[in-house]
Amino acid sequence: MRILVCGNRLEHEWPESCVRALERLGHEVRLVYHRTPQPGDLEHYLSEDLRGNAPLLLESDEGRRALMEVIFYNVAAEFRPELILLAGIYYTWSSDALADVEDNLGVPVILWSGDNPYVPNAPDIFERAPYYRSVLFANFRFADRAADRFAHTDYLPFGCDPTRDLPPEATDELDPYGCDLSYLGTYKEERAQLLDTLASRDFEMKVWGVGYPDDFARRFANLAAVLQPEHVQGREKIKVYGGSKIVLNLHHTGFANMKLYEAAACGAFQISNKRLEAESTRHRLGLCDEMVTYERPEELVELIDYYLSHPQQRASRARRLRELVLAEHTWDQRMASILALVAPSPAPRTTLEPTS
Repeated sequence: MRILVCGNRLEHEWPESCVRALERLGHEVRLVYHRTPQPGDLEHYLSEDLRGNAPLLLESDEGRRALMEVIFYNVAAEFRPELILLAGIYYTWSSDALADVEDNLGVPVILWSGDNPYVPNAPDIFERAPYYRSVLFANFRFADRAADRFAHTDYLPFGCDPTRDLPPEATDELDPYGCDLSYLGTYKEERAQLLDTLASRDFEMKVWGVGYPDDFARRFANLAAVLQPEHVQGREKIKVYGGSKIVLNLHHTGFANMKLYEAAACGAFQISNKRLEAESTRHRLGLCDEMVTYERPEELVELIDYYLSHPQQRASRARRLRELVLAEHTWDQRMASILALVAPSPAPRTTLEPTS
């Protein structure tokens, strides 16, 4: 099957994970980023006039969008995919671009959302409803709530890459990543406050990431002292997870983010914030039972101290979570579920969610 995957070129590597899984399943796959041309795109997919205007267009968000929508359509027209998969709701194609693909190429489009479409300033995915064969949500609450707005909605959580997300070997390469507690993720004000408090404790802590504001060191001196200002992605994440006795996983949209599956597959022990969705998702996602969660910062400190002094319990829980993730929560399995939606004569509603 020929499949065109579209998404954003970001740290989470969501579209790239979809591509690798689809290729492992034996499909022919192309990738187009929503706002970033790849080498050769401008020369191959744009007219001479557009190529000349490309530098100027790439300087603005609107110009970049318009340019990439031309590239998107021309890639689809040349590749003739049997399915277009959109990974994420931000910076995705406009209704006009999707209408062109539907009217001229007749390719089914599936949107997979990992974000909350109901928060202020979220992209309006509902105006594009006529162009989506199906809309999948990584949070089942949104899938249920939006069921009457689309032809088909379902719950499909994230996954891990069993060929990449592996426990690292205990070598000298892990030494720079070794610590009691690590956090890898994007900057958010409320997170910085929590991390700054934790960094004042007597356990060894490392925080990995970039994009912190210029004045954060003045406001969060403890956090600044443990920050490792590096852009960590791909296989390097394995070293962060493998070198940490405890991985702190802070969810901000729903529950069961990509880090949960990736860190679990790497054999890491995790502690996560207990959001409402964690409890409400429990009956839909059995691995919630294996997660150690906290509600109050004081409770988090107690859990960190407890599990640092109980390595066997850490190892046991991490091992069980890894078994569950590898058994039912891989990107390959997620892609197989998505492809079932475009199989001949699909059922009116296909249950995609895993049981564990």
